[in-house]
Amino acid sequence: MPDRVRLTCPKCGAEWESADRPGSIATCAGCGSPVKVTLPTVVPTGERDRCPACGSGDSVPLGDKAIEAFYAAYKQKKSPFLLFRPRKCQACGQRWEVNPPRWALVGGIAILGVGLVLCLAGAVVCALWAADSEEPAKSGGLALTAFAAAVGCGYGIRHYVQKLRTAGRPPGEGDSRPDRW
Repeated sequence: MPDRVRLTCPKCGAEWESADRPGSIATCAGCGSPVKVTLPTVVPTGERDRCPACGSGDSVPLGDKAIEAFYAAYKQKKSPFLLFRPRKCQACGQRWEVNPPRWALVGGIAILGVGLVLCLAGAVVCALWAADSEEPAKSGGLALTAFAAAVGCGYGIRHYVQKLRTAGRPPGEGDSRPDRW
C-alpha cells in the first residue's frame, strides 16, 4: 500500500488523505470532481514505535533497497545519513522516517562541528604545505580533499539543525522549508 498523500480539491477546497498511487486520479469526497494525486514533497516523520498515520504499534524497519525507493519517491537522489532506519507500518502500509532523539541530534551537530573545524584546519595546512612543496599537485589535492570533507560536515550540520527545528512536529508544520539534502 502506498504512502498517504494529503489532497485538496481545486474546485470546492475539500481536503482529505488518499492512499492512491501518485499520478492516478482520485475522486473528491466533497464535490465528486477528479483530482490528480501528486507526489508528496515532505518525508513523513514520526516516532519509532507508533505509525503517524494510524497509530499502530506494529512496524518493521525498511531494508536497504526499500530505503532507496522510499527517498526516491520524495525526489531525493540518495538517503541522508540515518541514525534509525525508516519504518513501515504493518497495519496500513505507511512508511516514515524515524525522529531521532534530541540528544543524538545535538551530539551529531557537536561531532560534525569538530570535524568541520579539523577539516578546515587540515585544508589550510595542506594549502600552505603545497605552497612550499616541490610537488604542489599532491599537496593541493590533499587540501581539496580536506575542504570537500569540511563541506560534507557542513551539510551534515545543516541536516541535523533542520531535524532539531522540526523535532516533535508533524511534517510541514511550523517550518517554511521541507528538510531536503
